Amino acid sequence: MNAGAYGQEIGTCCTQVTILDNDGNIRDIATADCGFGYRQSIFQKNKATILSATFQLPATSAQGKTANDLEAELAECMAKRKATQPLNMPNAGSTFKRLTAGSADTPAQIAPGYYIEQAGLKGHRIGGAEVSTLHANFIVNASGATAKDIKELSEFVQARVAEKFGIQLKREIILLGEF
Repeated sequence: MNAGAYGQEIGTCCTQVTILDNDGNIRDIATADCGFGYRQSIFQKNKATILSATFQLPATSAQGKTANDLEAELAECMAKRKATQPLNMPNAGSTFKRLTAGSADTPAQIAPGYYIEQAGLKGHRIGGAEVSTLHANFIVNASGATAKDIKELSEFVQARVAEKFGIQLKREIILLGEF
C-alpha cells in the first residue's frame, strides 16, 4: 500500500517489485509503474501477489552522512516509535489515514489520533479489540480480538469522531473478507 512514517514512504526507496499476477505469471514491475501515492499503490487494485521488492536508499538521504550517522538516525526513529506506539501489542499499524485538514475548532490538527483521543476513546474496547491507551490511532489486539471486533471498533470510532467533530476518518488498514 506504500506504508510510511516520519516523512518517508516505501515508494521513495523501492526500485522494483516482483509479482505473481492473476494469470500466474511472474513479472518485474518498475517503481514508476507501481502507482505509489499516500497509502496506495496499484497492488491494492490489481490483487497481484508481491513476491519480492528491491530497495535503494536515495543518495540525497545519505549525502554527507556516515554509516554511523545513518545508524544513529535509525536508532532515534526506532526509540521514538517505541515510546509513542504500542509495539508490544499485536496491531496493524495506524488504523486511520492522516486527514487533509482539521475541524473549524482545531484547524492545525490533522492527526486522527488527536480526534480519537479528544472523543474519549483511548482504551475503548469491543470484544478483544481496544483503542490503544498509548496512541489513539492504533487498534490493538488486547485479548483474542477477532477481525469482526476490529472492524466494529473502527466503525464505532469513525461514528463517534464524526458525531463529535464532523470529521470522516478513513481506515488505513485494509480488512479482507466479510464479517
